[in-house]
Amino acid sequence: MEKTLIDLLLKQTNEDKAAIQNGIIDKDVYGLQSNSIVKIRKMIGEKSIGLKTHARFVPFPKHNHDYVEVIYVCSGSITHHLDKQVLCLHEGSLLFLNKAIYHSIENTGENDLGINILLSDDFISQLLPKLSKQSIITQFLMRSLNKQSTPEFLHYWVGDNIPMQGILSNLVYSLSGNHHINPTIIPDNFALLLNYLTLYDEALKNSTLFQNQEDLFIIYVNEYINNNYRTATLVELAKNTGYSEGYLSRYIKKLFGKTFVTILKEKRISVAEELLLTTSMSIHEIINQVGYDNRFYFNEMFKEKYGMSPLKWKKHRHEEKK
Repeated sequence: MEKTLIDLLLKQTNEDKAAIQNGIIDKDVYGLQSNSIVKIRKMIGEKSIGLKTHARFVPFPKHNHDYVEVIYVCSGSITHHLDKQVLCLHEGSLLFLNKAIYHSIENTGENDLGINILLSDDFISQLLPKLSKQSIITQFLMRSLNKQSTPEFLHYWVGDNIPMQGILSNLVYSLSGNHHINPTIIPDNFALLLNYLTLYDEALKNSTLFQNQEDLFIIYVNEYINNNYRTATLVELAKNTGYSEGYLSRYIKKLFGKTFVTILKEKRISVAEELLLTTSMSIHEIINQVGYDNRFYFNEMFKEKYGMSPLKWKKHRHEEKK
């Protein structure tokens, strides 16, 4: 993030000065006098999205929110105690917390700068149509709208990702202060950020989703194939996950009931079907688009599934719709 913007945000606020003087946070600021729920209307009024710098110099007690909170660490580090684990967030960390998860935060120092972005249900509903429907982050946000959601968090690290750093700088600038900007810029930029997170699946460093690790691994493999079906390989996936190719192959077979090659083939055939029905692309173009270079092999796979060539299948499907 831009140093000028970080320096501006590091200036002590009245809340920081009161924390230094009193040794505790001012619970009135967060509406925490009667319960442990931080309410969005107390924080940002009637706005659908807002920004607040994290309270420094004192610990923050255990609490949850009636909104989705996104925490971005601009400098230093901030340690969160979640329901079941401790996360030390360093510069470049991006943490998504849903409404159901409780967390407390350890004491922070002068140069530990965290930006809290508060997302209302209305903002999330506005955002969802702009996002990839099957991504981890989209599913997380969709579940957050449920009143009976279970505790979830997503922890990303984007410190070395130049595009996302630029988007985050723009978001923080737009949300801090009274800047005159087009009202569509913030939701569009936020959607762009989340779609980048989907593209860079290696940025996801930790997540409970309060599912077991096998469930998370299945989501990760599906997202890798959905995003990279044209060039996906077991070798690359093994490198991304840190497993050996042999172990990874057996693990995928155990969890999915099929091999990596079969899962990839099914995805490519699915994309080819969509292109056959919705575009005027030639068979040769479609084969290249989905990651093959052998027309005979592709035709044989298609016949194995449908008992006919791709062109005959396309003709048959169009006739069915008449």
